Amino acid sequence: MFSDLCPIPSEVSCHFVNYTLFNFIKGFTSKIKKTPNAKEYADKELHQMGSFSISEKVMSIIFIVALLLYIKN
Repeated sequence: MFSDLCPIPSEVSCHFVNYTLFNFIKGFTSKIKKTPNAKEYADKELHQMGSFSISEKVMSIIFIVALLLYIKN
């Protein structure tokens, strides 16, 4: 008798999770539809940030090595 009722809670759970995730993600969609000067803005911000510092380069290398070791296993 219990095995006949098992699909019902799982079906309800799947619908609940899908509905919740859809509404959660929908809240974070971008409201910006046009970006006519995006390239100029990005170039200006990158110029303000400057080049990579030594610590940022070391962190990037450590991250890439860790990622490669993770992929290898």
